[in-house]
Order: sequence, then structure tokens, then C-alpha cells
Amino acid sequence: MGKHQPRKWRQTESPLSFARRASRRHPDDQYRTKMDSTQGEIDTRLPYRKGWPKPLPILPLSSKAVSPRELPDLLPNKEEIKGFLKLHGVEFQFWSRCRRFNDGQHPDHEDITLVIHCTGLENFSVAALEELRLQFHNRGWRYRVEFIDDDQANAPLHCICPDDPIVQEWEEIHEQRVLRMIADLEWQTVNVFRCGTAVEEGECPITVIISAWDAASDVWWDHILPSIILNVSCKSDYFRHRRCKLLSPQSVVSDSDTNAWLSSIEGTIALLETLIDGDPERRGLGDTSKAGFRKILNLIDCQRNNDAAIRTSRREAGSIIATSGQRTLELDGRDWWVDWALVRLPERRGRDATILTHRKISEEVGIQWSSKPLREQNLVFKQGSATGYTQGRINGIKPIISMKVEQGQAQNSDSFLVQGSAWAIIGSSDEGAGTAFSRPGDSGSLILDSYNRIIGLLFASEKLISYFIPFATVVEDIKRATGGRVLTPTEDIASIDSADADHEDDD
Repeated sequence: MGKHQPRKWRQTESPLSFARRASRRHPDDQYRTKMDSTQGEIDTRLPYRKGWPKPLPILPLSSKAVSPRELPDLLPNKEEIKGFLKLHGVEFQFWSRCRRFNDGQHPDHEDITLVIHCTGLENFSVAALEELRLQFHNRGWRYRVEFIDDDQANAPLHCICPDDPIVQEWEEIHEQRVLRMIADLEWQTVNVFRCGTAVEEGECPITVIISAWDAASDVWWDHILPSIILNVSCKSDYFRHRRCKLLSPQSVVSDSDTNAWLSSIEGTIALLETLIDGDPERRGLGDTSKAGFRKILNLIDCQRNNDAAIRTSRREAGSIIATSGQRTLELDGRDWWVDWALVRLPERRGRDATILTHRKISEEVGIQWSSKPLREQNLVFKQGSATGYTQGRINGIKPIISMKVEQGQAQNSDSFLVQGSAWAIIGSSDEGAGTAFSRPGDSGSLILDSYNRIIGLLFASEKLISYFIPFATVVEDIKRATGGRVLTPTEDIASIDSADADHEDDD
């Protein structure tokens, strides 16, 4: 930050952009006056996303294509636009007419946007944008126009190394300063990563990531965010209008889903049975036809087995004997989120607790949890019910997560905001760019290191960032909540129970 070499200003995905670019003055005073009077219509808050009218909708956005038949031909000549952009250092890629809308919304039939995909957008001045806006206006185009540099808008996140001076500087100075600045706003998470497309991750600029419900509020743009830039001396910030989601409720399979699966299986069986004509072993049938018939019969048997498995499956996992609820635990001078439950399994249910190993996990060490402090930037793994085995890396700076907590058990109980820490993971580049470490359905997955040790419990995620609770924190909270002891998987429970009995006899 302040002590480091200046980094090229950049930003990714959704509005945290505060640089105020000085517009070039046109030599013609009459034109300049006209430009100044309409300059407020140009949105240049993000260096990689510009357009009009201001403000452009908050990212991330979904798009639904608009057929050319729905719109009259009101666009300027594409080749002229490409030439104009090139003159100003912007490379045109393609354009599309679409309806843009935020998550959880439906597209508005009247709200149409011309999205122009390009590179080098940071070179595009306000004056040039205004000149281009007038061209569209003169052609009769009255809809939104959005220029976006996809490479910069979707630049990948990178973990901060534990020995980066930013880690200590953020935790000792900037973290509480930023939290005080945004205390009255509706934010949910604050993260710090590197973000960019540089070959060397260390060359990517430091990026403050803030997720908020009120991302479109002018207070962020006009007051809070410029103050963060000024006080934190951060060259890059990143603002998302996206919520952090607890994964637990997403993992429950609904009855309607079950019925849909059964109906699909029945339909598949009926269709396959229409392909069977008589006995596949009857005389006169060629070897190729017999092989085809046997294959179909095997498929039918497989579908019937699936049907039987679904119908006879028991969804009862057991009974809850203790739970943390959703709250925080103060440990080692920091408030940590906890979200766990202890379940007593029914006697009739299988208890295979085996965790299959990944090709990159050592098979020499048995499953145990680590009591050692987490080492940031370590490669970690998890086995989830939704995504299976994935790998990722722990970020060197712990995020702050703000969530609503119910004050009581009643249905209409008041709720209040609580802030707590966790550890953040992003998918490893080995899994492919933009790969999520977890998805809904992975709640409760154990986070493992490469020595097969349990280091955390997955409990929440937002887009490409996953959050987990240190397992040492979980163990400590279980001890406090139950007053009991927590045994590692390698300890002999029977021998400990016997020792307890002998101790009671001695008493």
C-alpha cells in the first residue's frame, strides 16, 4: 500500500472505481459548453466499463439477447465506430443488443442495452465518449450504451502471500479504519486479494473486495470509496453487488425434486422397453443385434436400480444433540464465525466415515486435525457432495463477514448484525480459471491440507470465494458448549471410556 511501489490503477467486476479522470477540453468553446452540460450523463466510474446514461446498472449482470427484428436499425455504421475507437486507443471486438438485469430479477422488455465489447477502454476519455454519444443520439438510438473490457472486468483473483507486508499493514492499521468508514452501510463481506492479468501474481494490484446490498447508493461512490482510497492508499478496489450465502439450506433435496427424478426414470424405462422386441437370445438374431439388446436391458436394469434406491432411501441422518447456532466465538483476540452441529447417528444407519484421498493428498498420514496455526497460501482440498474433490488456496488476509443473527427462537424474533472472521479460499489455477472451490450442497465439507489433516469446516461462499471456520475453533467451541472432550479420529475411544470408568471406580 503506502510503502509499496505505485501500481497501475485497475479494477474488476462491479463498481468500486473512484478515479476522477479529467476530460479533455475541446478547442471549440461552444462545443465545450455543450459537452459540460451533458457530461453528467456519461458513467466513467469503472475504468473497464463506461457508457450512458449514468448510472449504469450495478454488476454482475445477466443478459438476454434482443432479436434485430425487435428494433429498428438505429445504430451508427459499425466500421465507423471501430475506426473512432481505434483512433482513441480502444480495440473493438463485437457488439450485441440485449436486456441486462441483476440476479433475482426479470428482464424489462423496455430496457435495452447495446453492449460494445472492447479492450483498452481505460484510454477512452469523457470527451471522446460524449462525441460518440452524440453520434448515437443523432441516429435516433435512445437506449443504453455500455462499453466493457471483458478481460479486465473478469480478471482473476490471486491469494496474497503470507510474507507480503500488506498482511500486517492491513490487519494492524487499515482493517478497523475501513470498517469504521462503512459502519453505517449495508455491506456483508470485506476481502483483500490481488486481482489482475499480469503473468506474475505479485505484480497484480492489491484489491479491496466489498460485497454489499446497497451497492448502487451514491454514498459509496461520492464519499465512502474515495475516503478508502485516500486513507488506505490502495490502487485498486473491487465492489460487488452480491450476497455471501450460507450453503447449508441449499443442500436439502426437496420432495418435488425427488418426484421429478422418479418420473424421469419411469419415462426412460418406458422408452427403453419400446426398443426391446422379443427375446434377445432367440434364434436367428445376429450377434450385433443381440449385443444391442443386451445393452438396452442393462440400461433398464440400471434405471430400475436407481428407482429402487430413491424409493427406499432414508433421509433421516440422526438426531441433533448439540449445535452452535449461527454466532461468533472470541478466540486469540479475534471473533470467529462458528456454525456446527453434533449429530447422533441411528443404530441402523451405516457409519462409514472414510474420506477418500485425492491424488495430491498424502496417503501416509491418517486423518487427523491440525492444531498448528494455518499457513496461508497452502494448497487445500475438500470433498463436497455437490462438486466432489476441488482444490484451492487460502488467502493471507482474513475476511470480515457481517451477517444477521436471530436474537431468539421465536418466528418473529429480532435480528441484528454480527461481524466475525473466517478464512477465505479461492479455487486453485490448477482447476482452471474461474473455477469455484465450492457450490451449494457442499456445506459442512471438511477442508484438508496435503497431509490429510482436517484444518477447517466449510460454511459459506460468494461467487468464487469460499469461507471456512478453522477446525481448532470448532473443537474449542464444542468443548465450551458441551463441557465434554473432543477426540481426534486416531484416538481409541473404547480405551478412553475404560479409563474414565476406572477413574470413577477409584473415586
